[in-house]
Amino acid sequence: RGAISAKFGEGVENIIVNVGSRKVPISVFNKDAVTVSKYPDTVEASILAENNQVTLNYDFTKSDQTRAAYVDFVKPAKIPEDAISIGMTVVSDGNGAWLRGVLVDSKGTERTVDFSRRLDTVGDIYVEADVPAGDFSLKRIYPVETESQNKYVGQLVFKNPTVNYPHNSAIGNLPKASSSIDPKKTDNKLPNSIEVAFMAEPTVKNNKLKFNSHAKYANSLKVNNVVSFNNFSDKYKQAMAGRTIYNGGGVLKGYSLPNTYLLTFTGNKGSIWESSPAQWREIRNLSNRPEKNILISIDTKIFGEDSLSDKKEADLFHKFMKDLKAAGKNVIVVEKSKVNYNTMRDGVRYIQVNRNYIESNADFKKITSLVINLNDQDFTFRYHKPF
Repeated sequence: RGAISAKFGEGVENIIVNVGSRKVPISVFNKDAVTVSKYPDTVEASILAENNQVTLNYDFTKSDQTRAAYVDFVKPAKIPEDAISIGMTVVSDGNGAWLRGVLVDSKGTERTVDFSRRLDTVGDIYVEADVPAGDFSLKRIYPVETESQNKYVGQLVFKNPTVNYPHNSAIGNLPKASSSIDPKKTDNKLPNSIEVAFMAEPTVKNNKLKFNSHAKYANSLKVNNVVSFNNFSDKYKQAMAGRTIYNGGGVLKGYSLPNTYLLTFTGNKGSIWESSPAQWREIRNLSNRPEKNILISIDTKIFGEDSLSDKKEADLFHKFMKDLKAAGKNVIVVEKSKVNYNTMRDGVRYIQVNRNYIESNADFKKITSLVINLNDQDFTFRYHKPF
């Protein structure tokens, strides 16, 4: 475990880095602990479990649909809360299936994780899947084939399962991080530009609190194009009358605006693909858009805490965004979050917006919307607070 300190001029930023992990063997692949299932019914699948390993035989030749063969845990295998990943050795058949897993938390919420995007090598392969912070158990492991033309019969062996922990060690004195001025974050409007606002109608948790300032919130925002992160109430819709409202609360849809293409989609199942496979087709098609600005709205975060559980999928999404940036596009990804935060990755701007969840009177002052200003060359953004 260590740190990287980056300096640019007078600016300093520190990044904590974990290198490698400590692997602890676990016993989960026992005869009475696992069973098999499949999708769709035309898939054939069987398992043999013994000596803490599972042999999965499957046939993906009888359907053009997405096909999967599941190794299901009769009782989900508990993962220690301080583990950072789970791993195992796979005896791969080289067919190229996507190897995934499903985690479930104490509330029954499922998150999909990736072990390997393609098992295209024959023989023993060590694979890992990242585990998010929290109370999770492993519910199932499965190969899946999404391409209709790829049809094959195969066998995979899962053995030597481990839970993996970080190497803990102290980090010495680091230079003090500095703050910097972001030239894109400004109240100044660009010439010949449009503005698009992103907001969530405030949600009040405590019944003793009331939010009766819909009109004040709406009227303080002088923007005609509004992307909603949740379904607006009738009272809020009335306050927003006269504006164009785009549903950004988990609906796959594209909108063409002046110099800008707006794409809204969801990651509410912890995965873009699991939420809706059609979303990846629309993401890939962004490379064909003529607009200068690619503006994306998603109801979760791509990276970090409470983000997509499938880290390889997050990296793949970012690669597509990076390619769009390299092709000369302005790329802005707006994420619904618990806080207001923005960062730059390889020229791609990721901006988080407060979800406006009210639990105390102090939270009213945190109500925020994001306003992005765009023309045919550039963009700027600002956070808007009405109270």
